[in-house]
Amino acid sequence: MVAALLCGCHRIFPFDLPDAPADLGVAVDGAKGDVLKTDADAVMDLISPADGKLLQDGPQVDGPQVDGLPIDQMVTLTAPCSSKGKPLVSPVAGWDSSKMRLCQKIGNSTLTQCQAAALCNPAGWSLCEPGDYRKNGGDIAGTSITAWLKACIRSGGTSYAPMSKICGGCNITTASKTPTHWSCSGTSFPISIYKYVGLRTGDSCKRVGVNHTNNEGFWIPSTSSTSTTDGAVCCHP
Repeated sequence: MVAALLCGCHRIFPFDLPDAPADLGVAVDGAKGDVLKTDADAVMDLISPADGKLLQDGPQVDGPQVDGLPIDQMVTLTAPCSSKGKPLVSPVAGWDSSKMRLCQKIGNSTLTQCQAAALCNPAGWSLCEPGDYRKNGGDIAGTSITAWLKACIRSGGTSYAPMSKICGGCNITTASKTPTHWSCSGTSFPISIYKYVGLRTGDSCKRVGVNHTNNEGFWIPSTSSTSTTDGAVCCHP
């Protein structure tokens, strides 16, 4: 009698059915134990009708995702600029846009090298250093839109290979004449009389600071006090 009651109250399934999210509305045929397709077709991508187990295709990442990336990471990667800047509508061709973006200034405000870092989103982005600029595409591609880098090639004396710093206090100061850049074929350009010389993006290949292939990139020297720059190059680790 007890056995009959148990059989009447419970159906026996040929497999263990995994718990499904309530909003997917999973239906089960008790006679066959098959998972039925519902209005949430996506459930069939998650459950195998053969064994009722969750499919494990590829690495699994905890938390909500978009296009395979955690949502918090997606927000960071799609927001390279702070409220003081706006991203270029189309990323620069040849750059790794997941790690390097150009943020343009808003309006006609002035933008010296000392002000440029404020255009980058502090939540994971910062003004690009010379090594990162070259590694992420600045060695092979540039833009006619001028944008500051966190790079300095002169602080008074002779010029030197690009260093990861802002040049001086971004004030106009003159010094002795010295060459600061060359074409990538080695031809020298006019010499500079400015004491503090940083780097901005350029649309042609140049050697900067020291005439060596290690210092080649699509960039151009500019005194750090230059205020007509269009934006900043922001990098993500």
